[in-house]
This record gives sequence, structure tokens and C-alpha cells, in this order.
Amino acid sequence: MLRPAALLRSPLSVQARPDPAGLLLLLGVYVALLAGRFTLPVSGVLEDLDLRFVFVYGLALGVAAWSTTWRGTQQVAGSAGVGPGSRWFAAWCGLLALASFWASPGARVGSALVDVFFLLVFAVAAWTIASRLTSAQLTRVWLWLIVTAAVYLVLALYVGPGAQNRYSAPGGGPNVFVRVMIVGALAALCRYRTSGRMWWLAFIPFFAVGALLSGSRGGLLSAAIVFLLAGIPVFRSLGLRWAVLCLLTVPLTTVAVLEVLSRGTAVFQFLRDRYLTQTLTARYGSGRDTIAEQALAVFSRHPWLGAGLDGYYASQSVGPRFEYPHNLVLATLAETGLVGGTLLAAALIAFGVSASRARPVPDNALFFLIAGVYLFFASMFSGDYYDSRMMWFFLGLAAVEGRRHRRGTRRAPAAGGLAAPTNRLPPSA
Repeated sequence: MLRPAALLRSPLSVQARPDPAGLLLLLGVYVALLAGRFTLPVSGVLEDLDLRFVFVYGLALGVAAWSTTWRGTQQVAGSAGVGPGSRWFAAWCGLLALASFWASPGARVGSALVDVFFLLVFAVAAWTIASRLTSAQLTRVWLWLIVTAAVYLVLALYVGPGAQNRYSAPGGGPNVFVRVMIVGALAALCRYRTSGRMWWLAFIPFFAVGALLSGSRGGLLSAAIVFLLAGIPVFRSLGLRWAVLCLLTVPLTTVAVLEVLSRGTAVFQFLRDRYLTQTLTARYGSGRDTIAEQALAVFSRHPWLGAGLDGYYASQSVGPRFEYPHNLVLATLAETGLVGGTLLAAALIAFGVSASRARPVPDNALFFLIAGVYLFFASMFSGDYYDSRMMWFFLGLAAVEGRRHRRGTRRAPAAGGLAAPTNRLPPSA
């Protein structure tokens, strides 16, 4: 009987030896994506330094040095590439950049263009590097996610609740915090699937508590949607016994952790007020209904090419302004019209098809795809274009793994047949 880790292997997901330099570069891109927008104060007359430029310069130097080993000492990991999704994504980013030419007066074109540039560069860099690593190496991403979620949770509990008694790690809001918690829980589940070690599941209740304490209703609703869509195939692969065990122990452990943290009734009072009183009784939606109506109004006035980059912000001439539509699809429609919406949909569909066409879908591809789909639904409730960066990161990695596995399956010999000659060595256990 095959171990779960064996499901990740294919004849093409191999290298002559592991590539620690490439893995280190991917870690650098991951840190850059995780960091978001950070600036470094500069003395004198210069403006504050956007640290994303530092990441890009460092990444360029690293890739230049790493590329010298591609033909010399390393064999490429048999990758079939990212596929058509990368081209649709590039076209979507290109249209966003072109939309600056018909942007409305008052639009913050400069900062928006910088965000689109970094979104494109970091996403393409991550996919390119990942396509040259083995599947076994890409499982390290799940460990990074678990460590990230654990650090965020510890920092959030140490700092304590902020506005509206909601928890978040320093440097990020509750809506970012909940995404890290949910993706961390997915990472723990995937590590269990690929290693067979039960103790990875112990992280899930703690990350579930963090997600609840964030107070992010959109993030939790997105998690519920993805659970309904992907829960059946995932739990079916776990087996009935382990599925029932997870469904029983995770909620009970989550409640137990909440009880320990509550120190009375404070935490449960917050959960009741946030998720029941404000949502169901007071119908409080954080202004999302108003924002959606405004974005749709902009789209109705400019249905084909939209109002231009940052056109939603520029369209608000009276009263306090919302920074962005808090919805990736509505923002695309409002600012690039049906053309941009078509490119966005094509990119999402292409990534999904590339990741899921392999049968059976390898664990890495499956969980990368689930993480990307979760972040897509979460982008319907908060975030701007650049805040979708981790979604594209996961969708691209899912496509890399899915296409590589499918290509390996195609070249695998039929039962009783002879394997085609290859100079690639099997991955290490």
C-alpha cells in the first residue's frame, strides 16, 4: 500500500539532486508576498523607501546567480510549466496597467501601477522558481505556512484585541489575519496527508480559534463555502474513520481552547456580539452593500473598458471615500469593464483546469488549489488588487503540480509495459 507521500511523486517531478538554492529563492518570494506593503523611513528629502523594490533587486540578483546552475550541475525538475493561466493573468495585469490611460481625474494612478507591477513580478517569479523544484521540495511551502500562522497567532494573543475587540497580528488587519489562520489550517491538513503523522492535525483547532477571534465574517464565510465545495473529496480521501475523528475532535478542541482563553465570558461575549448580534440582528455589513452598489454603478456607466485604474476611488466625489471596492471581481469590472472581467475569469478557470486535470489529483496540487479558491472567495469581501497576491501564488503552484503530474502520468508505462528510457533519478523519500 502506498504511503500518502507517494501520491506526490511522478516520473517528471524529479531532479538529479535537491536544489536548496531554488528553494531559498522561493522562500524569499514567499516572504516578499507575505510582507505586503512596507516602507522604510529615509532621512533627508527622499521619500520613504518601498521595501518591495529591495525584494525585487535581491530577487533579480538571486535568480541571476541561480540560473548559472541550471545547465551546469542541476537537471530541471521535468516541469510542464504553469500553463495558459499565466498568460491570462499577464493579460489581466497588462489591461490594468493600460487602464491608467483612461483613468478619471483624482485617481491614484502612480501607486496603483506600482502595485500591479509588483503583483505581476512576484507571481511570475514564484511560478518560475517553483516549476524548477521537485514536488517533494514544494511540500516545504506547507511548513512555511504553518510556522507563519503559528507566529501570527502568538503575536495576536500577545498584543491583545484591537478595534471592536478583534484580533490580528501587528502589521496586518483582521481580514489578513483570518486568511493566514485558514490557510495555516489547510497546510496542517495537507502535511498530515503527505506524511501520515497525526500530530500535524493538532495545529488546526488553534488556527480555528485564531480565525474566530479575528471577527472577519467574510473570511469565515469563505472558509465555509470552500469546506462545502472541497470537504467531501478531502474527507473521502482521509477515510471514514479519520473523517469522523476530525469532525468530532476539531470543534470540541476549538471550544476547549476558547474556554481557556476566555477567562470568564469575554471571548464568548465577543463571538456572540460579532457573529450573531451585529450580523443577524443589527444587519451590520461594514458598508460592503454600499460599496458594492457604488462599484456596480461605475460599471454600468463604463461597461466595456471600465472607468480606468483606481476609477472607483475617483468616482466618489461627495462624502467620505472608500479606498477600493473590497471585491476583486467588482473592482475589475468597475475599472476595466467586461474585457477585464473576461481576462480575470479566464485566468482563474485556466489555473483551475491545469491543477485538476490530472487523475488522481496529487495532494500538493489539490491543497494549493483549495487555498487559492479560498483566497478568491475571501477577496470578495476585502482587499484590493495587490491583496490578491497570495491567491495567485497558490493557483500558480497548483497548476505547476497538476500539469507536472499529468505529464508524468501520460509518459508512465502501461501495465506490463517497459518504461521509456530517462536520465532522471527518482526523488528522495
